[in-house]
Amino acid sequence: MESAYWYNNAKQSFTLFIELSNTTFLGAQYNALGFNYLTTIGAGFELDSSNDPVFITRTRLLYRYTFGKDVSGFAIGLAMSF
Repeated sequence: MESAYWYNNAKQSFTLFIELSNTTFLGAQYNALGFNYLTTIGAGFELDSSNDPVFITRTRLLYRYTFGKDVSGFAIGLAMSF
C-alpha cells in the first residue's frame, strides 16, 4: 500500500509518500530464517525538476523501517531519473 500527497506549483512539484507492507512466508519458507513475517513502514518525498534546465528530472528519497519476530532494520533509498 502506498499513499501520496502531491503539491504542484508553476515551477516545481513535490510529492510525499507513505508506505506500509507486510510479507508472510508460507510453505517451505515458513520459519526457515527464524521468523515467518516482515512488516515495513516507510516515508519519503520526490522532487520533479523536469521543467528546469537540469540533467536530473526527478529525485526521490525514501526511508523504510522493517521489523518482525526478533529481527529489525532500516533502509535509506535515493533514486534519480535522467
